[in-house]
Amino acid sequence: MAYGEQNLAIVDEARGRYAEAEQATLAQIALYRQWLAARPADLPLREEEANALSWLSTLSLRQGKLRAAQEYAATVIEAIDRNIAAEPANMEWASDVVDADMVLADAQAQQGEFAAARAVIDRANSAALGLTERDPANNDWRVSLGNSYWRQALLPHSVAEAAERAGAAVRVLETASQHEPDSEVTSRFLARARVTAARVAEVGGQLAAARDQVTLSFAALNPLWARAHSEELRVLLSEGWLVSGDVAFRSGDEDSARVDWQRARALLEEKPTNGMELPFTRLWCLAAAMDRLSDSAASEPLSRRLGAAKYYAPEPCTNDAAHIRIIDATSIARK
Repeated sequence: MAYGEQNLAIVDEARGRYAEAEQATLAQIALYRQWLAARPADLPLREEEANALSWLSTLSLRQGKLRAAQEYAATVIEAIDRNIAAEPANMEWASDVVDADMVLADAQAQQGEFAAARAVIDRANSAALGLTERDPANNDWRVSLGNSYWRQALLPHSVAEAAERAGAAVRVLETASQHEPDSEVTSRFLARARVTAARVAEVGGQLAAARDQVTLSFAALNPLWARAHSEELRVLLSEGWLVSGDVAFRSGDEDSARVDWQRARALLEEKPTNGMELPFTRLWCLAAAMDRLSDSAASEPLSRRLGAAKYYAPEPCTNDAAHIRIIDATSIARK
């Protein structure tokens, strides 16, 4: 029954039905808590509950409930720390903490708590490195390491620091994808890292490198999108078009830039299948595309929603927190 609720949540999440996915996950957690009351020393059962809570944290992020996401993530870490205390040699628990730390860092960064997020993601990165050194053949741990590098790159850094971390993410996830060429999840993670690497290269003026990375990201994402549309793929493709347009603009081709920015906008403005308002996950990229297209009137209500959630957009290569706030929407003016 618990796995049935989990699968319902996964289907709803892919369709952007985050509130429905949240309800299914809460039902799943209620079952685990009922069983844990009778079996408090059952460590695998505690891990199952922690995994569901981690999913609940992610769903909260996708709805703009950032403080709740942070609280759920902290609860996950507490639960897994109890497992580690009981079985310190069990590497499964150590791996769980890496994943939980990354969710916590996401929640902190999206609230502008960059110093705290950096400390947490650095801890996750160090732990992931230790796991991959312990078992270099474990591809799941390799993927976690690549994702920790990617999250490091998203935090405010100098261009050189961000480029180093984005490059490490791409290299590690390339290796992971080579070991699992049929894994859509790993391909998506690699494409996501390439989009960030392209953004960092564009900000640093390395336009050819930026263009190469975003082209490679589209080569991975387009077949996945052709097979099945999901909210995560929609946003990732749009971020790629946003970066592609920025590269074209910086290269002096304003017409191509506007075409790419409009592609991002069109993807993100498409009405959700559930008939509800645009998902929170689309807002920062859509607002940025609108601003680049000089349509600030359209972006204003999106910025208000983001501002109400006290959301900070991922924007590597700057130490100016005010610059990262989505209401300030980085755009042509920055360039």
